[in-house]
Amino acid sequence: MQNLIMSDSLYGNLTRDFLPQEISILESPSNADILLKIEKLKFDVKSCFSIVDSKLSAYLWGLESEVSLDAIKKTLGLAQMPQTKFDNSLQNGVHVVFDLSKNDVDLQSLHDIVLLLKPWRKGPFYLHANHLDMRNSIFIDSEWQSHIKMKAVLNVLEILNYQISGKDILDVGCNNGYYMFDLVLRGAKSVLGIDPVGIFFLQFYLILKLTKLDNVSYRLLGVQDIYKLNKKFDCIFCMGVLYHRAEPFQALKSLKKALKKGGLLIIETLIIEEDSPIALFPYPTYAKMNNVFYIFSPSALRNLSLRAGFSDCELISLSYTDNNEQRSTGFINKQSLGDFLGSKHTEEGYPPVCRGIFALHL
Repeated sequence: MQNLIMSDSLYGNLTRDFLPQEISILESPSNADILLKIEKLKFDVKSCFSIVDSKLSAYLWGLESEVSLDAIKKTLGLAQMPQTKFDNSLQNGVHVVFDLSKNDVDLQSLHDIVLLLKPWRKGPFYLHANHLDMRNSIFIDSEWQSHIKMKAVLNVLEILNYQISGKDILDVGCNNGYYMFDLVLRGAKSVLGIDPVGIFFLQFYLILKLTKLDNVSYRLLGVQDIYKLNKKFDCIFCMGVLYHRAEPFQALKSLKKALKKGGLLIIETLIIEEDSPIALFPYPTYAKMNNVFYIFSPSALRNLSLRAGFSDCELISLSYTDNNEQRSTGFINKQSLGDFLGSKHTEEGYPPVCRGIFALHL
């Protein structure tokens, strides 16, 4: 930072390779104030794990296999806890358990910072002080129930028989890093996320300070800036991005160049259920979003991918978004896409919000 003196080594490592354009995103007075508040936080993490459909990821400390609820209780010293509703209280999402008694911060101070970081688009996150009792926890009820998409992505990887363990992964349009944390906890060698929005980086920075993970990083760059990373990846996730791009063909070419030989690109995007290779160009809005450009049919996206140099583009999964997956909460303070959905069409009369997950190979 040009105008801040940041002594946090984590922050220094995160921003070491930042370009001037990235630094400028973080230089606003409001961002600077929040950065200093986060920097002062110090935590002794006990555990970090992700739950997707009641299936647990590995621990922060790198266990290679999925762990049981009993293992969590034992590791956290909770085996003697009353068995009331403990099992049911562990909800889908990313959980961090930290020792509040050893830190110069109280739960209210942490909660105040969480509120300063609104809007929280991706999540949910559960920040547990000392143990998993929800009465002494902060629940970040994000707009998106991101574990639903995460489950769909994990199912796609299973269908493809693709193992993320040991892979270098890029998450394009990573938001606050929710999917990055989940992938790292499931054994990825490293995960780098890119997103040019400052508040999302600040959310990521807060969660990273809580988890103390050392193989996840973030750059304030867009898909058009991928070449500036000077790195290639085993697997790239591009979820909820392509329909926001005015030049999707160039975006696909940029993604292709960032893949290692034999690499895999997972694209999750809006689609229209048509057999013909056509695209919808909504105007002025689609489900009240004013930055939606092209919504392709599966065959149209395949044709575009082949032109971009991929050998194949296979639709693996599709689903319709509803207000169970995306909705308004107190952590966004505005209406959500879920408020403008219909079972047969959007508020503008366009086809309903359908999302496809595609696997693209070199």
